[in-house]
Amino acid sequence: MNRQAQGAALAVLLCCIFPVFSEERTDRGRFGAEDDTPSEEAEFDKQIYLGLRTGPSLRIYTPEDDIPYTGGDASSFSMDAAFQANFRALPFLSFQAEIIWTWDDLSLDEYIPVSLTQYNISAREYTSFSFRFPLLLRLDFYPGAFRVSPFFGIYYFQPLGKLTVNDSQGKRRVSWKASPPIGLTGGLSVGRKAGPGIVFADLRWDIDLGEVEPGKDIPAYRRSMITLSVGYEFAFFPVKRNKP
Repeated sequence: MNRQAQGAALAVLLCCIFPVFSEERTDRGRFGAEDDTPSEEAEFDKQIYLGLRTGPSLRIYTPEDDIPYTGGDASSFSMDAAFQANFRALPFLSFQAEIIWTWDDLSLDEYIPVSLTQYNISAREYTSFSFRFPLLLRLDFYPGAFRVSPFFGIYYFQPLGKLTVNDSQGKRRVSWKASPPIGLTGGLSVGRKAGPGIVFADLRWDIDLGEVEPGKDIPAYRRSMITLSVGYEFAFFPVKRNKP
């Protein structure tokens, strides 16, 4: 075979082989070449998250010291339901605003002295519905396929309507003596991508910074709450990143 025939055969061979490698390279890039493989963080790479969650809440009520209640702290279980909106400012930092519907149910025993050594016990129960409005700062980390997010912030507590009181005088509705205080909140959220958004669990601790004053002749108290809830949040607006 002369040189011209050898050159022509080599050219034909290269023309046949090159498209195969080109297609393989394209497929590798499309389906997960090392340089193009999305990181775990990219699975959560959205700008806005809107979600709902609900779960049980343990409430601990600490009565005011100077009232005739000697039963100590009281506790009860309740349910919270919340809407949350999260804005991702940085890959590891986001801001979250929430609206939480909550229900309080408190029972206390009032020890009324009738002599130096004897007391009459009068049970008192009151219930109320309210909103909490937390504003949170959240840190986001991405171990494996999960998003782990510790958070902290403040909240404002707003009662809905009057307070329902049930005691020796019967069941009645009374007005709040003063607006409830603001409080502190902190906790941890753990999520995993599922469909168009993220399924997550939220564990948090809340505490009032001041005493809640429900109404006249009703003891003031300070609340702390431990809440475990689960929910789902939808993701919107992918984060635009400059290609190198």
